[in-house]
Amino acid sequence: MHSAAVELPTMMTGSSAFCVLRSALFLVVLALSLSRAGPAQALGPLDVEVGAKAGAGSNPIGGGFPNPLGPGVGGRAGVALAGLYAGVSAMYYAGVGTQKLDVIDGTNFERGAVSPHSFLFGGELGYGVTLGGLVLLRAQVGLGDDVLGMSGGVALGSTIDNIVSIPQAVPAHDYLYLEPGITALVEVGKVYAGLDGNVLLLPSGPRWPPSHVLIGQDPFPSSQTLDSAVTVHAQLGLRF
Repeated sequence: MHSAAVELPTMMTGSSAFCVLRSALFLVVLALSLSRAGPAQALGPLDVEVGAKAGAGSNPIGGGFPNPLGPGVGGRAGVALAGLYAGVSAMYYAGVGTQKLDVIDGTNFERGAVSPHSFLFGGELGYGVTLGGLVLLRAQVGLGDDVLGMSGGVALGSTIDNIVSIPQAVPAHDYLYLEPGITALVEVGKVYAGLDGNVLLLPSGPRWPPSHVLIGQDPFPSSQTLDSAVTVHAQLGLRF
């Protein structure tokens, strides 16, 4: 999917992302605490879920930018009580493709090639129902930090003296993500397997192509537009 021109708030900082993760962990601890109290037992048993995920995501940016998602692996952990679910999730996407940079700003130019990759971590909330006593169908939403990194580097030069510097790394960038989706799980004993499908939303994704790139400055500032992608994962884990 490609960008849609929708004005939305600015990007999420690293400290804000840790606040989201801390809040999700607090919900998990709170649910565990409630499960030990007498009134909570009336709501039903508390289930703990821990598992791995593997899947892929489509390109949320488009416009010639390589896919910062692509194939990915990760995991999640959380608790479920009376259908309600709270947990944390992390996914690393290896990215697909390389982007060449050849940008001129006055007499200065920058050239190189970069390959994007992404690391997403945050909290999840959801509610699920069991169908036919076999399949758990859960609607959920994730909120957290998308760290967009770049492999490769770019070199600064001048058209006046034709001197080119040693290639330097492009810094990573943080973006807020919102990920609503549906998860289906089949449980056999304490082992579960399933699939999830989601829409990954970046309310303030990276601007591409950049109007200029200068060493020491942010090459991919917030675009103030809504970027979106589809993510699909297979899941395997324990529920006890």
